[in-house]
Amino acid sequence: HAIVSTQLHSELKENCHGQKFPQTENCARAINKTYEEVGLINAYDIYGTCYLNTSVPEMRLLQVNRRGQSFHKKPIGSLPNCAFDVPTTQYLRRDDVLDRIHVDKGKAPAPWTACSEFVHSRYDQNTYSLIPTYPELLRAYPTLIYSGDADAQVPYMDSRAWTENIGFSVFEPWHTWMVDSQVAGYAVNYEHRFSFATVKGAGHMVPEFKPWQAFAMFERFLQGKYL
Repeated sequence: HAIVSTQLHSELKENCHGQKFPQTENCARAINKTYEEVGLINAYDIYGTCYLNTSVPEMRLLQVNRRGQSFHKKPIGSLPNCAFDVPTTQYLRRDDVLDRIHVDKGKAPAPWTACSEFVHSRYDQNTYSLIPTYPELLRAYPTLIYSGDADAQVPYMDSRAWTENIGFSVFEPWHTWMVDSQVAGYAVNYEHRFSFATVKGAGHMVPEFKPWQAFAMFERFLQGKYL
């Protein structure tokens, strides 16, 4: 998406080796340089508006502690740079909405927030990756993995890479899928009713950014159709 230089891309590959979190000072420096070079964009929708006027170093700098573990200066459960959750927060805190989604306001441990430190601090992550689990699930259940191609938080390149590396046979290679005679994204279909698809121009929360295309995608999947 032309948001980092080729030199920085090479530096990241050399020092980070695809690590999710940096294990060395050189990798942490390269990632920090990425935040500075990219600037204030919404990682959940890189072509969207940035709603916060906060400096990147204050929000995003990474450090590596003595055990080689990385951590954010910014709390993990806080809202990412540039994201805008005011309308959603207001909506999901309304009494009538809470009633309709069967939330007992009196028993809720905390008000709804987009990124909850209350939830994150109590989440027990017992595995680093579920990718080894997927082959068994994919053989048993029809599955569609999709990504918005304007999402930098969970980039489509990563999703495409791990779905390819599952090792299933391709019976319909990379192709466009259409909505209303327009390209809505791209897809590849594998054996065992397994597919990977992108949604063109969509950010992380695909139905938020491309509702009509997302509806068409889900409808076809539920009807047992390939994209």
